[in-house]
Amino acid sequence: MNAHPLLAQPIPTAWKLGVVATTTLAGAFSLWVLWTHLTRFDDPEALIAGGIMVLIPSAAWLTLAVLGGLNYRTWWRLGLLMPAIVAITTALSLLQVPGQIGWAMSRGAMNRAAATCDAPEYSAGRDFTYKREKIGMYDFHHIERESHGGCEFVLMGYPTSRTGFLFLPHDERRDGAYGHRYQYLGDHWYYYEL
Repeated sequence: MNAHPLLAQPIPTAWKLGVVATTTLAGAFSLWVLWTHLTRFDDPEALIAGGIMVLIPSAAWLTLAVLGGLNYRTWWRLGLLMPAIVAITTALSLLQVPGQIGWAMSRGAMNRAAATCDAPEYSAGRDFTYKREKIGMYDFHHIERESHGGCEFVLMGYPTSRTGFLFLPHDERRDGAYGHRYQYLGDHWYYYEL
């Protein structure tokens, strides 16, 4: 005989729907974080925003998990899906896997763009404006030719998010210059953030 009669109860549909809803929300937020990292290389703001967005479904999931754990023997089959999704997303983001995939998919186009680095274009009636451009997986706010022959690709989100790529053809190393954090990507390329 079972010591706790509730353990033998079937899991109610309402509980299952609640877990599916919270898992779906967490999955959608996780996909958004992964897509943002794929198209912006490494965006700490996206990880923070995604973490904040996942708090509400996580609180609801925690309540459902406690109820499921106390009342239903097989709750974990569905109940542990959400934390697995969040843990996998966090690990992939911290290891920069989506960013590296986006970079690998865009590298050829970025090399071609760096070879013909565009300077700002003049727009009649306004000050200098920068040509917005999509190259590979990335949307750029503007592209600037550096005085030393390099090329800076500033990602969309500028000026609030100051991230981008820097191509330095003369093997100049940039380590913390101008208050930026630089990550060497190989073959004269750097990813930077302020």
